[in-house]
Amino acid sequence: NPARLPRWRGFNLDSKFQKDWQGPFPEQDFDWMKAWGFDFVRLPMDYRCWTGPADPYVLKEAPLKEIDDAVRYGRERGIHVNIAFHRAPGYTVASPPEKLYLWKEEEPLKQFCFQWASFARRYKGIPSSQVSFNLVNEPAMVSAEDYLRVATAAVKAIREVDPDRLIIADGRD
Repeated sequence: NPARLPRWRGFNLDSKFQKDWQGPFPEQDFDWMKAWGFDFVRLPMDYRCWTGPADPYVLKEAPLKEIDDAVRYGRERGIHVNIAFHRAPGYTVASPPEKLYLWKEEEPLKQFCFQWASFARRYKGIPSSQVSFNLVNEPAMVSAEDYLRVATAAVKAIREVDPDRLIIADGRD
């Protein structure tokens, strides 16, 4: 029911948009958003910012702490934080393309679910009214069946950790 959905107003902060161009989320941005009347921020992110290059199951704490800071800044100011994978294991709309293919291969799906379960653990206990997850940005050129299989697996991985987490799924082409 669309009437039950919140009507948020905000924009993207891109401090983790790509691994070669990343840094902390400036706290002042959250102050400005609050002062200007915004109540939503989307963090479009590249999983490679916090994932070890040699092992996709090793997560780097320093960049994750910067994401934690953004979540805290939002919560302190009443700004909803949406964590969004713009680049996920096996999928991106950017260059360079991923080596693996999320929609058909099991290994990137396993990594994708691992990533989301990790975020679910990290933010468990924070209400969905304050933090939500956007599984993957603009899933293009993928069949409905493949998209449903991947989204279902990711939602299951998240819900096994945090049954109440709000999850947003982008539309497909």
